[in-house]
Amino acid sequence: MIKKLFIILLLVYISFAKPAKITGEKVLKREARSTATKSDECLDANGKPVSGNPFEKPGDCDNFYQCSNGYLHTMPCAPGTVFNPAIGVCDWPNKVPGCGGTPAAKPPPQFDDECLDANGKPVSGNPFEKPGDCDNFYQCSNGYLHTMPCAPGTVFNPAIGVCDHPYNVPKCGGTTTTKSTTTTTTAETPPPFDGIVKYVSNC
Repeated sequence: MIKKLFIILLLVYISFAKPAKITGEKVLKREARSTATKSDECLDANGKPVSGNPFEKPGDCDNFYQCSNGYLHTMPCAPGTVFNPAIGVCDWPNKVPGCGGTPAAKPPPQFDDECLDANGKPVSGNPFEKPGDCDNFYQCSNGYLHTMPCAPGTVFNPAIGVCDHPYNVPKCGGTTTTKSTTTTTTAETPPPFDGIVKYVSNC
């Protein structure tokens, strides 16, 4: 009971105690850190102090002014930003004329002629033959021509637009037929299938 009474009295004493006076030295240190000054810009028409929105500090991109209770404060923008008076906040330098200029212009993309439509717009499309190369094919993607490889053991078949077994593609190991004769030349023929799978591990 005595402990409770002591705690209550202590709390009452603390709540009514006068704060310690600040010495002149401490006041000077506090004022040295402040960037606020009394200003006519921070008074209304009747001379009363006002607070307001941020506004431009002429000739200084990294800082801005703001009134608070009749005092004009100089406030910094965050690193990498500058004050944008058009919107009243700190912004990216490339968006503020005179404080970072305009962003560097990007050169126009250089698309491949094979990957443009009749109007010169970039296109994406189906695979097509890379002349003289059985193992690879071309494909357009957003205006750029890409050389794509076929999987090992396959070649590009332009007749169907996919990689295929070499024996199905003339000029790439497959069967070719000439019109002058009825001779068929086979460069590679698959073994006949007898219905028994001999090499299960190769599937």
